Amino acid sequence: MTWPIFPACPTFGFTGTPDYSVTVIERSGGFRSVNRNWYYPLHVYAAVPLGNQPEADIYRVQRFWHAVGGRSGRFRFDDRLDNTSTDSPELEITASDQPIVINAEDSPATYQLFKTYEDEEALLQQVRIISKPVEGSILIARDGIEIAEGADWSLDYETGIVTFTDPADAVYTWGGRFHVPVMFESAAEFVLSDYKIRQTGFTLRELRIRPELEGDSP
Repeated sequence: MTWPIFPACPTFGFTGTPDYSVTVIERSGGFRSVNRNWYYPLHVYAAVPLGNQPEADIYRVQRFWHAVGGRSGRFRFDDRLDNTSTDSPELEITASDQPIVINAEDSPATYQLFKTYEDEEALLQQVRIISKPVEGSILIARDGIEIAEGADWSLDYETGIVTFTDPADAVYTWGGRFHVPVMFESAAEFVLSDYKIRQTGFTLRELRIRPELEGDSP
């Protein structure tokens, strides 16, 4: 199933929160015990009204809200804070941006796209599952040399799983753009004033995707 993408509304502002579930327990004497409950982050996006918005943008959201069935729908969101394989969206995308990591649950020729985050001294590392790559933007290299989609590899753009036609004992890397799989966390509210629709607000929450359930309801 192909997921729709949330409409581009240039007059909207968004806050983005990469959320790690953490339990902090206060001990006697002021000591703290911290338990990290999730390995992968979940992102939350809140629409921020920036004054009165153009009606066209608000109606675009209203149509989309009904088209996907409100909070029952699943769709893609283009997170302008973090939507490429590079360390910053302003940097040029290359086929060597990110390593390709094997998916141990599948055959050796099948890999899941990940994005890796490191601190400046490379002491700590975190990876993020890329399950909604943008079609037409993905580049893949083998030992630093770009290889062709179709002839050398294929990609499921609804799961982020790449399959190599003739896998070799080599270093594979990738680069490209990606979307975030989300659903409405809150109902969209629409503000009407002087017979005109002025503002709307809502929250989106990232979904954790299980490829074997991709066609099921959330």
